[in-house]
Amino acid sequence: MVAELEFTPMGTSMTSISFMGRYVPPLGPLGREVDRMLLHRLAEASVRALLSRVVERLSDDAGQARLRVADASPVVG
Repeated sequence: MVAELEFTPMGTSMTSISFMGRYVPPLGPLGREVDRMLLHRLAEASVRALLSRVVERLSDDAGQARLRVADASPVVG
């Protein structure tokens, strides 16, 4: 996976976090099929866990904040 995280201040108490990533399964057609059936769910869960940890860390640093990790629809290519 190749990815970028972008942090954008949204006033004094909020930050927008954008995650853009690209993942190409190994092993050609076989890898794409295994990814379609199972591995993409693991990748989605890993990304959500990462973003949740980032949000948690930011909220620890900033005190109380309104937090939400938005649903993401990955693009597999």
